[in-house]
Amino acid sequence: MLETFGEYMYYLLSTPFKQARKARNQWYIYFKVTGRLFDENKTMLRRAREEGMVRTASPRMLPEHGLDRKLTRYEGETWENFRVRLMMYADTCRLGGTEVGTLQAVRSLGFTDVEMVPAYELEGSREHWAEFYVILSRDIDDSFDIGHDIIRREVRRVKKVSGLDRYRFLYRIQDARLEECIRPHNILIRAEVRWYNNNILNGEHNNDGSIHHDNVIGNHLPYLHIRSRMEEREKGRLTCTTWHHWRIHDGSTYNDGAKHMDAQVIEEEI
Repeated sequence: MLETFGEYMYYLLSTPFKQARKARNQWYIYFKVTGRLFDENKTMLRRAREEGMVRTASPRMLPEHGLDRKLTRYEGETWENFRVRLMMYADTCRLGGTEVGTLQAVRSLGFTDVEMVPAYELEGSREHWAEFYVILSRDIDDSFDIGHDIIRREVRRVKKVSGLDRYRFLYRIQDARLEECIRPHNILIRAEVRWYNNNILNGEHNNDGSIHHDNVIGNHLPYLHIRSRMEEREKGRLTCTTWHHWRIHDGSTYNDGAKHMDAQVIEEEI
């Protein structure tokens, strides 16, 4: 296989020019010397082609491409991220003043998970109708970090003129042990509601003569006031437990052990 330019030119010679050995063949020596120059020129031309494109340019050449676009590498920004920002510059300028262009400007800084939400949707008030939030989600262990002033500068360069930009950062926790700790807990709240105000044997009072078991029943409407606050990912379960047929001292039965001082318990989900 012919790998150099000199070997290729010597291969093209006819047989009479190849009779002498290569060590003494003047044609072979000539092509070997001049072929190195051609090989070096070919390497330089290929490198010039690679350096002329942002996608394949070396880090040393990227600032030169940035001069044509009036872009500079920020402090702490990786070279690959700077390369992406240079490649997205034309589309970002073309989409300037739109939501797509604003999001693309943020993505060019290395943030892959980003969204743009109007302020009134997050705050629930139409007072800030011209404001919007740029929400950036990232892993809490992400080593790449960039200043907030840089993000604001890129957004304000392409955002809608009448819009006021705000920012919100969401950090994801990937540690399984931490996820186990912050798992939502089930909360059980029990409340006792008396539908009748008669005296019952529930252990709240002592039979010391201070209370008369005269079976005086005054029916009244119970008052229940329940206020709950539910979030989007919260699960709630509401149950009602009712005790029927409490045993009361009305003289109809004897305390001889024939009947149990209990009630019928019904538990149902509301």
